[in-house]
Amino acid sequence: MRRRLDLLLISDQVLMVLHHNFFDDKTNFLTFEQIRSAIEAQPANAIKLELSQLVNRGEVEQRTETRERTGIVGLPIQGGQTYQVALDGYRLSRSGIIKIDQFDDERYARLEATLGLDQSQTENSGADPWEPIPLDRDDTAQARATEALDQVVEELRKDNGYSASNPEEKAFVQDKLSAVSKRLKEDTQTSWMYLLEFAVKPLRIVLRRFGAAALGVAALSAKEALISWLKTRGISILDDMFK
Repeated sequence: MRRRLDLLLISDQVLMVLHHNFFDDKTNFLTFEQIRSAIEAQPANAIKLELSQLVNRGEVEQRTETRERTGIVGLPIQGGQTYQVALDGYRLSRSGIIKIDQFDDERYARLEATLGLDQSQTENSGADPWEPIPLDRDDTAQARATEALDQVVEELRKDNGYSASNPEEKAFVQDKLSAVSKRLKEDTQTSWMYLLEFAVKPLRIVLRRFGAAALGVAALSAKEALISWLKTRGISILDDMFK
């Protein structure tokens, strides 16, 4: 199957991750791995490529360090010659902020939802994302959601080429979905934030990668079952969160 990359989307996603971090006064620069973990569905090489382009265009600043040139014996050269070394750290520049500000509301909201950056992406936006959600194994909607998640896990175990093409991504998705299924069966409560990390994000990866294939169809059924169940708990997920 031919794989295509939407490099413009990846570029926008990188900007959005850095834009989100810009408002956190505790963090100045993000490492590549931190950016990569926020865009888990995209190939690392594609993210590196677009990050380099953003730095070259001046929309992202890369962290640097000034070092002194040394002679053969390791002593600084007279005259104080220095040079800059690029380090693993990235932040939004003024040009990057201006570009983000030019996004229309629909584009901004879609990117924010796709990346799961907005913790209030439910219609009950005032709710605490860590507020406990009661679990009831006898609840029909919850049971349907659990069964649908189990079906995705079963499809993941089949020989569908996923292990050969993206073994770590498959392991990530399978581990997360198995964990959330186990919790729905055995625990008495969960939270929206837990479901976002262990159900929504893994299902989003599968939906993007497999589309109309059997695994993608199973993920779509799980998405619909999850949405239906959460509605009974007063939580309405934006469909864009799975795109």
